[in-house]
Amino acid sequence: MKPLESTEPGTKPQGAHAGVPMSFSARVVGDKRPDFYSFKTIVESPQFKGKAGEELALAFYKYFTSTNDGTYHGWSIDEWEGRPQVRGRLADPLKMLNAYGWMICGQHSHFLYSLYRAAGMSARQYGAPGHCLCEVNYDNRWHVFDVDMWTWFRTPEGHIASADELSQNAFDLIVTNQNKANPCNLPDRDLPGYADMYAHLATRDGQPAEVWPHWETRAHTMDFALRPGETLIRSQRNEGRFPLPPIWWKAIKEGHPEWKGEPRERYAPFRTYGNGRWIYEPNLTSGYRDFAVGVRERHGIGQTEAGLAGAGQCVIPFVSPYPFVSKPDYSGDRVGYRDGSWITVRASGDVTIEIRDPLGNWTPVPVAANGKEEKIDISPLLEARYHFDLRLTLGANARVSKFRFEGYLLTAPMSLPRLDEGVNVMTLKGKDKYGLATVPCEILPDFRTTAAVPLDRQAAIRNGELRPGAETWQVIAPKGKGPVQATFTFDAPAGEKFAWFYALATVTEGPIHEPQRQAKVEWSFDGGDFQPLTAAAIDHTALQWDCSLDNEQILDRPGRTVSIRVTSDTPIRGMEFVGHLDMDAALSVRPEITHRWLEGGTEHQFVAPPAADRYWFRCGPNPTGHVIEMSVPSLHTSHD
Repeated sequence: MKPLESTEPGTKPQGAHAGVPMSFSARVVGDKRPDFYSFKTIVESPQFKGKAGEELALAFYKYFTSTNDGTYHGWSIDEWEGRPQVRGRLADPLKMLNAYGWMICGQHSHFLYSLYRAAGMSARQYGAPGHCLCEVNYDNRWHVFDVDMWTWFRTPEGHIASADELSQNAFDLIVTNQNKANPCNLPDRDLPGYADMYAHLATRDGQPAEVWPHWETRAHTMDFALRPGETLIRSQRNEGRFPLPPIWWKAIKEGHPEWKGEPRERYAPFRTYGNGRWIYEPNLTSGYRDFAVGVRERHGIGQTEAGLAGAGQCVIPFVSPYPFVSKPDYSGDRVGYRDGSWITVRASGDVTIEIRDPLGNWTPVPVAANGKEEKIDISPLLEARYHFDLRLTLGANARVSKFRFEGYLLTAPMSLPRLDEGVNVMTLKGKDKYGLATVPCEILPDFRTTAAVPLDRQAAIRNGELRPGAETWQVIAPKGKGPVQATFTFDAPAGEKFAWFYALATVTEGPIHEPQRQAKVEWSFDGGDFQPLTAAAIDHTALQWDCSLDNEQILDRPGRTVSIRVTSDTPIRGMEFVGHLDMDAALSVRPEITHRWLEGGTEHQFVAPPAADRYWFRCGPNPTGHVIEMSVPSLHTSHD
């Protein structure tokens, strides 16, 4: 394995991972689709780079409404099973692009809002009767491209219409207008119905009346690490594992006609989801270092020629850029999950396995430990989760000769390189946006009224108090004169340090018809002085929704603790923190890469050359079902 070089410098502190061959954020990008690693890489991809104004807006529209490469309309996504501390449906566009591929209108709107802003364009989201949309500003005008419902309309003057223009002249601009998007007349919303929606759009002073306040998240990254003995499989193939949020269950029970047994596009070409896999099978014997370098918080467990021996304990972390999913069973009075994730062990003696739930509690996994190999289904514990910890405890006479984790992932087919007949060029990229070897670590303070740890013990609050919010949520509200201030402290896992971090604070809108209120976010590193992270005037629309403030910070040196201080004239309603753990002392290597695809039902395979960042292979007619497997082999002690 040849070291994978980064194009950007990064510090190389020595530590527990020093010299260990690992693969960081490896991704294969084709020449026919953008690099979906981040919005920056999307905007800088050849499909969009160098374009501006209407040319860029149309390029975005054309690409993301493509039935080969784009997104499609589907039921609203939420991840409450895996992230119960987060209110509302899924809003992170990178997750929707890479894991799902489908979005409901409000999620499409949020995706476009983030995309336009990443391209340096002004944008705003607004509500129409029964629909959510996003406008973009260029040439000193507003223009609306509806990626969810495949529409745009030109005015007689030649520019693409704004929401206000469509509302003032809905029938002529939408129904009889010949200068518009094609196709532009979907089975579930015909043009007369679309025109009627705009005819009833409320406007004020030439603008949509219901403009949403600024709320945006860039919390999710596609960063991850593959340890020795670990494999990530990205796949376009449907293996029957998909999320089924509780909100879907009710619609299915009521016999909703759109439900076809799994998430699927409502009209041709009836696109659907893909299922990748995450596999970790370290060699546990004393001749290999897989176990030693793949765990944290290890105490007492030793390695022999036959595997692990007690007594002791360790924690094995798992971090995936894609959510774990399984086969949902919705026949009863609640959704059940099975056949998605398993632990396979061969063990004897006093052996305990536990999984940490999203709230930090350890849940035991029954293990027979009778010396025979056993495969244990842990699907219910991992549904809609991106990361989890597994704790292994061995008694004095315990032995473990095999450990394997395998879990299905949700992978959006549109995010993988598209294969065409003929030559297909691939490029291997790696490491995070700063050119560092890091692994994300998400920490979510719990604003629910049912939180096991009260919110005022999770945050140091000044001039504020906890008050009931919507439903089962609470807010940190100002008390008396002046703004409220809440300080959250985030510690890296044992033995790890943060290289950089991202923080997102959510606050409520300010009172309407009054001067704008203010909010700011500051940060402190390892107990040092607080420094500015971001600040903004708080929106005060009639909607009275949430606003967001977010930013990221690379640290001068890796550190154990980051504190985030939020100061706001309005109540604080949420906080998300993603610290990127420093792994830069590891030896960053290319993973072993295998491509598989189908041609007429026959599987073909190509093994990428081990020392090439750029390579190609040839496909025959109609290649489908692209699968990319990336692995890091076990690490023999002779590596030292």
